[in-house]
Amino acid sequence: MSGLDRRRLLFGREMVVRVAAIWLAAIALSLAFAWSKLAALDLPGPDDALRLVQVRDFLAGQGWFDLTQYRIDAASGGIAMHWSRLVDAPIALIAALLAPLIGQGAAEVVALAAVPALTLLAVMLLAGRIAWRMLGLKAVVATGIVVAVAAPLANQLRPGRIDHHGWQIALALVAINALIARDERKGGLVLGTALAAWMAISIEGLPLAAAFIGIAALRWLRDPQDDTLMTHAMAALAAASALLFAFTRGFTDLAAHCDAIGPVHLSVFLLGAASLFGLARLEPGSVAVRLGGLAATAAAAFALLAFSAPECATGGFAQVDPVVRDGWLATIAEGLPMWQQEPTIILLTVVPAALGIWGMMHHASLTHAWLRRFWLEYAALTLAALGVAMLVSRAGSVAVAFAAPVLGWQLSRWVEVVRTSPVPRQRIAAIAGCTLILVPALPFTLGALLTSSAVNASPGAAPDILETCEADWAAFASHAGRGEEVLAPLDLGPQILLRSPAGVVATSHHRGDRGIKALLEVFAASPQESRNILAARGTKWVATCTGHHELYFYALEGDETLAGALRDGNAPAWLEPVIAPRSPTDLALWRIKTE
Repeated sequence: MSGLDRRRLLFGREMVVRVAAIWLAAIALSLAFAWSKLAALDLPGPDDALRLVQVRDFLAGQGWFDLTQYRIDAASGGIAMHWSRLVDAPIALIAALLAPLIGQGAAEVVALAAVPALTLLAVMLLAGRIAWRMLGLKAVVATGIVVAVAAPLANQLRPGRIDHHGWQIALALVAINALIARDERKGGLVLGTALAAWMAISIEGLPLAAAFIGIAALRWLRDPQDDTLMTHAMAALAAASALLFAFTRGFTDLAAHCDAIGPVHLSVFLLGAASLFGLARLEPGSVAVRLGGLAATAAAAFALLAFSAPECATGGFAQVDPVVRDGWLATIAEGLPMWQQEPTIILLTVVPAALGIWGMMHHASLTHAWLRRFWLEYAALTLAALGVAMLVSRAGSVAVAFAAPVLGWQLSRWVEVVRTSPVPRQRIAAIAGCTLILVPALPFTLGALLTSSAVNASPGAAPDILETCEADWAAFASHAGRGEEVLAPLDLGPQILLRSPAGVVATSHHRGDRGIKALLEVFAASPQESRNILAARGTKWVATCTGHHELYFYALEGDETLAGALRDGNAPAWLEPVIAPRSPTDLALWRIKTE
């Protein structure tokens, strides 16, 4: 089969043309639905809003190495974000280049559309390249369709989604592509560099980085002469991580942070690179000796990490205040295990990934030599990605991205059956298979819609709980002045920072756990106690929607709390209404009266 030739160019012309056609169609359709929201800066999530705030601060003169958000919890000096400038750079570049031509506002809107579009193109090209190299040209178009419509991917690659998840997906696919390089030296360098960039953007890439290095080590275990991928990948990982740290973090903050790559991680990577290079040069003959060397290297790396940063032993959020971890972090759905998600989310992630693994094992059973090895490695990595997603559900997009080329191949086969088979049962089965790939949660979704309709039609049905607030931001900004602190729900905080010069007590970002703890305490306290806390902080304003989901969550502490009073429309007398809501969907703003 022509699709199995590793000597092909980096990207073939026919492949690029087909991917470009799918990409243009996907972008045109998504922008048609999203453009009005982008123009109004109605972004997909609070992380996207805060990312734009961070870019604005940089373009306004804040230092490249200074990632502090000074308007969040200003009473404590702001919060130093763990986000990478690698993600800020393309947004800032587009906005800076276009602002003199079309104005800052329009330039930002273009960046909000262009950066996710470019990320989507990168993901489509990388997934399409795997399909083209390993499965043939016919699978390329279907792979692009899978990338465009698979919910875990589409959610992270849609217009306005300028957070870091899209780049993580792209770098994960770069790593998979590195495994099929004909020159394992180049493949190792690409693999290590991709893993370093992935972890520089988000330390959540660490478990899968370990899985990729483990795959390279398995090649050496099977054949003592096959050490090239392992040694070059680890060397590139160590070197690229150090360079990226110097380029994006600098040397002003060398403390051990559990949520970002730092000096302790760089030391571990250097130890691993040196140890694996030394083991390979020793050329140990027996598998047992090589396995012992790998085990000793892993043990030394873990010991170094445990000795240097014992507080990070339980993960990236180990430094978060326990009160905040239990009262806020444990409620963030995307960070919870898969078994705590809605059935629809589980199906949308697990079904495509499982189908992909099945397809990879199918291809492995039909092949031999290096190709069989690749399919087995690919299946193992996809299974590892799915395993990570089972623990942290937002990681499911990587597992689905890994599965996309195989799903595309299977989709193209089933479409051909639907088009040509004279047997009705075969066509029905193929249609069902296509549906399973493209909309795996459809049966459950239909059932849930019917159930929801029946519930909503019944007397005493629960009211809808809002995820967003509608606001006259111009009016808001005219009242809340620069540096004046606003108490508002966590997810509303980034919008306030984006739309006004005011500051906020906290946003939904774990580095600001002091502010989050203060916010939880204020909403859970009695109105009088809340007033005392806010007065001590110097907070000037309170803003919320009465129907906002966070307010309902805070009000679970009791009706006598500040959250309960605001939810029920009984604002205490020390709050002076400034912007009155016309409905629960509208933002309300109160000025805190002084004594």
